[in-house]
Amino acid sequence: MNIKLHNTYQVTIHGKTYTAYNTLLKGVYDKIKNLEQFTSHIAIGTGTQQKSFNDSKLGTYLRTFPTQTEEISSSIENETLFIKKTVLLDESDVSTFSFSELGLTDTETFDPDIYNHVVLTDEQGKVVSITRNAGEVLQITVTIYLTLNNISDAQFTLGNNLLIQQILGENLQLSDNSLYAMRGEDLSSNETPIYRALPEDTSKMFQCTPSIKFNDDQTIDITFDCELGEGATEELLLIYGNQVAMRLNTLSILTPTQNTQTLTPSLGNTTELGKYIQSVDIVNQIDSTGNISVTDYSVTKYGNIINERISNIFDINFPSNTQKFIAKDGSTIAFLYDNSIHLYKLNNSVFTKVNTTLVTTQNILNIILFDNVIVVVLKVSPYIRIFEIENNIAIERDVSLESYYLSAFSYDWEKVDGVRISDNKIMLGFILNNENKTPLILTLTRSAARNAYFDVLTRPTINKALNMYTINKTPYNDAVVAFVTDEFNNQLIYTIEEFSINGSQYGPSSEDAFKMISNVESLISGGRTLIAQRSVSPYAYVFYYPDLTLAPESISSGIQHFISSDGNYIAIKDSSGNFAIYNANRMNELIKFEKDIPSSVDQTTIVDIVFMQNLILVFTNSLNNPIFALKIKENLTRIDNLPDESSSYEITSTNYNIMGTRDLEGVKLSLNFKFGSQSSTTETVNLDGDETIDVI
Repeated sequence: MNIKLHNTYQVTIHGKTYTAYNTLLKGVYDKIKNLEQFTSHIAIGTGTQQKSFNDSKLGTYLRTFPTQTEEISSSIENETLFIKKTVLLDESDVSTFSFSELGLTDTETFDPDIYNHVVLTDEQGKVVSITRNAGEVLQITVTIYLTLNNISDAQFTLGNNLLIQQILGENLQLSDNSLYAMRGEDLSSNETPIYRALPEDTSKMFQCTPSIKFNDDQTIDITFDCELGEGATEELLLIYGNQVAMRLNTLSILTPTQNTQTLTPSLGNTTELGKYIQSVDIVNQIDSTGNISVTDYSVTKYGNIINERISNIFDINFPSNTQKFIAKDGSTIAFLYDNSIHLYKLNNSVFTKVNTTLVTTQNILNIILFDNVIVVVLKVSPYIRIFEIENNIAIERDVSLESYYLSAFSYDWEKVDGVRISDNKIMLGFILNNENKTPLILTLTRSAARNAYFDVLTRPTINKALNMYTINKTPYNDAVVAFVTDEFNNQLIYTIEEFSINGSQYGPSSEDAFKMISNVESLISGGRTLIAQRSVSPYAYVFYYPDLTLAPESISSGIQHFISSDGNYIAIKDSSGNFAIYNANRMNELIKFEKDIPSSVDQTTIVDIVFMQNLILVFTNSLNNPIFALKIKENLTRIDNLPDESSSYEITSTNYNIMGTRDLEGVKLSLNFKFGSQSSTTETVNLDGDETIDVI
């Protein structure tokens, strides 16, 4: 890793500020190697000569002052990494002295070793001696800047990184300042840094051995070596101060291998390929005439292990009962809290807050989220407002409700929900708050030329709706808005009317419609799965699209269900209040996670569960930690939407070659920070070079 350190002194007295760029001395690299602080004090002297790289003392020592940390920036999402240390003598200090040189040190003992050095000079290069008289305000500030040029896949983790703070010389007061390495299971890519929680089980940490080398070309190598021994290694973590400081996904380090296997799908035209699939290359359907190439299938990554608990995932400690809205694709969540909309986008397990200053917070009936689109449905005029997220800011677009206005229908809606049926079309379903429970479909089409949405109103054939639900687009079906009724043509008939991009059609049976109305508390959907959550036993009916196939009642014995937006996962609460997580991708079959909710979680406190991508957000009645996340290890791959579940398929895939899985194959981590081109004759030190992180 290329590391550039440069630092600046500013001395302010008598209304004037002197700025000097100082030289880092050799001793600072031993401090960095040993992960020790070197900025706790500033020593001053009266020397007039520049120091060489190998020097360690002031020219003529005078006295030492303790520093205070004025500011520190140690999270790599910041543009600049730095630490600012300050000495301030105010009017109450009655000492008088003159000084011309300064240096950082780690002790207040007499004539200490210093780790950087500057002689104060004027514009002509003449030495300047600053006199401070009793009662005069003197401020000395030294700022150390750290520049990273990461040329390897390893990344510092996001957040206030303690290892970066230590390299900057901060006094962290750690009881153990050793660097440790351990294996992890987070399969997030190396492309962008992530927040990385410390695994609960840290019993298999290995201490790293530091070394330093001063090279003939005046570069300095600081290396941390760690032997991890045998064992499958999917991720490497560097632990410092009980915090994950750096991490590396190792899946692609070894050359992948190609594998061909013959598989038969399970019910629902799905087949599992197993672990560590990099890509699916060829799918051939086997029949009596030979192999037929298949292209119309989908590949899904999923998992059955929870391998991490993440706390403090939002910048606000939202109470668990805060009203929330989840995007249809599980990528965005919004909280209505403290008269504001707080919206977060999820990417690579990191929530980024979106500027929603323009989004209204009053008289909200529903907020419907579609990735980068926010549809706010209001109880008062203008009734529908649409915002699009651009550059992390919610920008409002014009909405025309001319078609709805001309219909003369009331804007008094009892229920509204919707789906995105194409890139530029949103379909909203409404149930009016009137005696007839009138259902309506409103399609909003975006005009790219005008940056606006225009409406088309559609009247369903049924004229009464007791319930409604939405189904997102999946490999098996188009996006759907559906109404459920018990009355058709003035007769007692249970039926379903579905609307999609292709128009409307009726559901398959009155029995299904009855099951979606009778004692039903809510209809929830994810992927191709629709669950009718009931208040009496059986507590749930489970249906599968495209045919609304009803699963056996044995598919769920729980009293409450929570489903992911893609239908991959279902959480079930049983009558005892315990929760379990299941893979739900196989039709009519739930497969319990190998490792689900950790034993450290008090399940009696859980009030809600929300699936978002590979995270499970857990909402609890705990005041200290009302919301935390459980991370799913997505190391499994499946193929959906195969054309014929009775056929066999020859599937060729490229598989990751996992380090440490072969006999007698050990893993060694070597982390190298290279500081380069050290000059001993100038005030400004240049630090550059290369980083190597070798995994052998």
